[in-house]
Parts: sequence; C-alpha cells; structure tokens
Amino acid sequence: MEIFFTILIMTLVVSLSGVVTRVMPFQIPLPLMQ
Repeated sequence: MEIFFTILIMTLVVSLSGVVTRVMPFQIPLPLMQ
C-alpha cells in the first residue's frame, strides 16, 4: 500500500506542478528543475 500512496502523491505533485507552470509560466524559478 505504501507504493500505491507514493505513486498517488507523486502523480498529484506532477499535476500540480503542471498547473502552476501553466498559470505562471516560468515567473518563479523552481530549484527542483535545476
């Protein structure tokens, strides 16, 4: 079950990151992208 929750959380994080980059295109440099 831990793997399932980990995949679910990562999917949500990726989705939120995509929405943020679409709303504010590259206005805020993401340290994780470096």
